[in-house]
Amino acid sequence: MFALGFIAWEFRRKQSFWLLMVGIAAVHLMVTFLVPWQDSRFPGFLLVPIFLADFCIWFSLVYFVLKRS
Repeated sequence: MFALGFIAWEFRRKQSFWLLMVGIAAVHLMVTFLVPWQDSRFPGFLLVPIFLADFCIWFSLVYFVLKRS
């Protein structure tokens, strides 16, 4: 989330930037608290592709929304 904020910081004066950042934070907080993150269920090597997919999805969303607004 911090990387996305840093990359898109030039859009900080737009309301859509802050709405997206709040939305991303809310989704990540929900996932953090609602998903049971046991070591046996989610080993470390499995989380790397999930992290990369998460970053790519949020980056494309931020990029397209901010470029259109």
